[in-house]
Amino acid sequence: IGGRAGTILAASDKFEITITGKGGHAAMPHISIDPVVTACAAVTALQTLVSREISPLDSAVLSVTTMNTGGNAYNVIPEQVKLGGTIRSLTEVGINKLRQRVVEVVSKVAEAHNCELSHSLFAPDYYPPTVNDEALWESFVAPQVSAAGELMEVPPTLAGEDFSFFAKEVPSAFLLLGQGSGGGSVDGTGDGVSPDTNFGLHHPRFAIHEQVLNTGVALHAHLALSSLRELSA
Repeated sequence: IGGRAGTILAASDKFEITITGKGGHAAMPHISIDPVVTACAAVTALQTLVSREISPLDSAVLSVTTMNTGGNAYNVIPEQVKLGGTIRSLTEVGINKLRQRVVEVVSKVAEAHNCELSHSLFAPDYYPPTVNDEALWESFVAPQVSAAGELMEVPPTLAGEDFSFFAKEVPSAFLLLGQGSGGGSVDGTGDGVSPDTNFGLHHPRFAIHEQVLNTGVALHAHLALSSLRELSA
């Protein structure tokens, strides 16, 4: 069981961008305006937002994860390319800066290639950072999880969580449950029958260690009952 006081998960948002050029035959690119080349230049330029505009002492992520030309013909320059991805920051100031700069950078790159940023869309309400209330964490959560008040302290991660909306309104605590080395693990220590549980979230072979669910249920029930006792005291 792990966690930390303060910020534990990032503010998170997703984006969709459409770059429009002029389609045509791939054998005659000079009479077309290629949005694929433009999109590739935009992806490269976007990487500088984190490396050159965010302080090295802060944390942020910008990942372009999809590129769709709308077709599969090898000899056609498409009219449009759609890009999609995610931006992350440990602060709301950071996520809003990335939101603004993604549009500005892609717009200028498209203009430089005689294309147009014809569509841009972000989530209507990005996930704010998940922040564990420090007083609640130190005085209640940590002692309840372990009689010695011991928890594995984990650094913040740039994952996002909708629990953050609750934590923004009321003092809250978000805990992490570890898993791994169950089933047919890659190091040969598993039982060889159950799925390997050492793959991370969103990996195609991710599998949950189901015994961890027992710990999670017990933890939630214990914290809920302890809270009720303290509130009724």
